[in-house]
Amino acid sequence: MKRIFYYLCNSYEELAVHSPEELWSKYEGNKLKNISNETKKSNNVECISAYSQDYIYFLLKCKQEKIINRDRAYQNGDGFHFVIAKPQNDGMASHEFYVIGVSPLNDNDRRIITWYKDINIDFKVLRDSEIEYKILNGYTYFTVKINWKDIEPYKPYIYGNYGFNISYVQAVRDEKEVFILKDDEGIQEEESLREYEIFEFEYPNSDFFIIDVDKCNLKVGEFLNVIISKFSLNKEEAKLKLYINDKELKEENITFVNGINKIEIPIRDYEFNKGKNKIKILIKLQEMEKRKDFNITLYDEEELHFIKSKIDTLKSKTSSNSFIKESLTSIEFYYKELKDKIRKLKSYEEFNEIEKSKEILYKSIEEMEKGNDLFKVGYKLRLGFRANVDSTLQAYSLYIPSSCKDNRIIGLMVCLHGSGSDDISVLSNELYLKIAEEKRIILLAPLARGKSNCYCPVEAIEDTIDITKRIKKLFNLENKITILQGFSMGGYGALRIFDYKKEIFQGVAIFSGHYDLGKEFGFIDAKNYIEDNNIKAFEYANMIIYHGEEDLNCNYNEVQKFIDKLKNVNLRLEVKISKCGHKSLTEEWYNSFKSWIETIDKDIILETNRLILRNFKDDDLDILCEYRNDINCSRYQSWSNTSREYLRNFIKNEKVKTLNSSRIQLAIANKNTKELLGDIYIAFKNKTITLGYTISTKNQRRGYAYEILQGSIEYLFNIFPEYEIVCMVHPENKASKNLLKKLDFKNEGYEEQINSIIYSMKR
Repeated sequence: MKRIFYYLCNSYEELAVHSPEELWSKYEGNKLKNISNETKKSNNVECISAYSQDYIYFLLKCKQEKIINRDRAYQNGDGFHFVIAKPQNDGMASHEFYVIGVSPLNDNDRRIITWYKDINIDFKVLRDSEIEYKILNGYTYFTVKINWKDIEPYKPYIYGNYGFNISYVQAVRDEKEVFILKDDEGIQEEESLREYEIFEFEYPNSDFFIIDVDKCNLKVGEFLNVIISKFSLNKEEAKLKLYINDKELKEENITFVNGINKIEIPIRDYEFNKGKNKIKILIKLQEMEKRKDFNITLYDEEELHFIKSKIDTLKSKTSSNSFIKESLTSIEFYYKELKDKIRKLKSYEEFNEIEKSKEILYKSIEEMEKGNDLFKVGYKLRLGFRANVDSTLQAYSLYIPSSCKDNRIIGLMVCLHGSGSDDISVLSNELYLKIAEEKRIILLAPLARGKSNCYCPVEAIEDTIDITKRIKKLFNLENKITILQGFSMGGYGALRIFDYKKEIFQGVAIFSGHYDLGKEFGFIDAKNYIEDNNIKAFEYANMIIYHGEEDLNCNYNEVQKFIDKLKNVNLRLEVKISKCGHKSLTEEWYNSFKSWIETIDKDIILETNRLILRNFKDDDLDILCEYRNDINCSRYQSWSNTSREYLRNFIKNEKVKTLNSSRIQLAIANKNTKELLGDIYIAFKNKTITLGYTISTKNQRRGYAYEILQGSIEYLFNIFPEYEIVCMVHPENKASKNLLKKLDFKNEGYEEQINSIIYSMKR
């Protein structure tokens, strides 16, 4: 049978919204088949497609007496999504389409969205569209009406037939069943073409009048067509007037014959001004007047040459200022992005986004001509850098909090975006900006080569590491904390990038992520991090995981298995589970996330009255060299190498370790002056903790060793209550033997093999 968009006159439009069940006795529905359970009958879900002059309608009937609302119901149930596509000449899948997502019970303004525009995720809210549903006699009837203006350039009788497909997702207990008109495994997928059925428009039976233009932008040398489509019951005479920028361009008489009329009126480019123009079209009939206004942009590509010359002038002025150099690279990126947008612009798309890009580029050039850089405090910045891996210009977003104006930056948080989104979307979450201000942390969001690559290509990983190192160097953050966090696909990306370069990150946070997304995104060699040999990468990571019990996008039950296994590997792992769906940072999670950051912010392990125990810092090198090479300090130690270069590498290795490491050397420092006083060695084996300790000669006999050991013992027993603590002391080291006796250690006797007396303590 033919697939048809039925015509709805005014009275039927009312039925569609308020009494949809009546339409099912007038029109024949299209049956959807169950593709998730082929044993069930396929006629439980049907759809009717219809149109009017201003709207396109989709009516869905399904055999169910109750509907529920899940997160992203259009994808997870109860909800649906449908495709409007431009058919291809060969009938193959289309690259030009909209996918509209409908969540009938959603209690916010995202009930109807453009899920995809062409192959890219869009998530635009359709505020002028409506969804109604009624439950009657065991069936649920849905009616959604979409304004034609929300799905440009599609309009009835102007661009011919359209491709259409629809999929209903029904929530069934904890699972879902999927019904579809035409099989399409990629209907929900990113970067995928769409399958469709060809639908014709039913002949209208009442007056029908549409005025349109075939393009909203044109280049110098092109022309534009005004298109008039009208259904007339009788022959009609009309007068047309056409204005450009309020100046009358044309007046002529036109004749409409009985039936469908389609008239095209060409306008040459020289009738327009360069830049923005307004067209006004008036058509006067005997009993009515129709008016339509359009915004048209005429663009001269010579402007690109002018912009390029200004950039070349800036590049000719050499500067040693790193911020100026990086800003100039960003301007080159803006220029490339502008050219790409112009090249990809479709004729029916308005020039607004390109105008914004031009404005940003001109303002940035103006700033640099004044000698200023582009790294503005308190602004969401979209910048560019030239990647080390292949010298291409790549995008990243940055937020430098206003609280950092005094340069008191405590660190950097690298934020990885989810699938279908980009670096800009990360900074749209105001909670990240809030935490950046409160904690004085710079936010960095790399694009990483695309919206949906799961951070699997080596270029995506290298770009993330590359821009992280550049920002750390630019803002002098080498000795500050760096946190890696990701949402959804970015959660998998955080696992992947930490595994690749864990030494530059002091913490990992995952929001609604998954441990095995790479293969799902088509990367067959991507790691599955629940596997034993892969999960070990996070044994010593300072790590927190957030997830929702109702998350169906990264299924909670699957992720829980990973969490349970990771807890056995990583004893410091924190987990926060909430009754919610697929979420990034939320108000509910905000305080715990901030508190977790504070534990990383302080590289202090513990504090006593006068001392702190912390990780080593690069600044400790001089004092460490001094006492490690002091014969009075090293008399009872077995240090094999005390050269400056060796100790420099020693600090580099020890400063990133945590108590999850099998062994770690921590710095003892003065609480007030922060000066290094000595160090403590802590090693874990089976259920034994071995302690070693050193106080520099000039700071001995002040009770520092007793104070820091007493605090350390209490701290370690609080974390590892079942462990035994042991110390090994040279037989001639009377001060150390007296110290351990004072701390209530038990003398276990002399061990000849290591020439030491063993002291032990249990809780």
